[in-house]
Amino acid sequence: DHAVIVVAEGAGQEHFGKNSDAAITDASGNKQHQDIGDLLCEKIQQHFELKQHPVNIKYLDPSYSVRSASASSTDRIYCTRLAHSAVHAAMAGKTGMMVSRWSGCFAHIPLGMVTRGRRKIDPTGSLWRTVLEATGQPCLSNGAHPAQQPL
Repeated sequence: DHAVIVVAEGAGQEHFGKNSDAAITDASGNKQHQDIGDLLCEKIQQHFELKQHPVNIKYLDPSYSVRSASASSTDRIYCTRLAHSAVHAAMAGKTGMMVSRWSGCFAHIPLGMVTRGRRKIDPTGSLWRTVLEATGQPCLSNGAHPAQQPL
């Protein structure tokens, strides 16, 4: 039995008291938040100790190794809706599934369906070009922005 929990950087700041919203920044100018991951690990450990059930918790914090531009309002809304759907599924006891959009609706997708086979995206195809355009990422093949490359 296992579980994977993904939490956004800065989530759950209300659990750290009044000083959690202080405008403290790191050397890069990024707002520093209390570490919700540490708090979750502690609370999960306490929960299973009370139930006298052994648990092995692994905590990975990629926040400083993975940095990107600020999310757009559309991305924030989409991610919030995904998060709400995932939390509702977890609180309802759903397991072996992930939350995704399917045919315009948020749905519970069985993990077996997600991992059924390997899918590949053509790095020279229109789907990947659309991803590059939407995210503003450079094309890794020659470093040019996709809008500057011939179709």
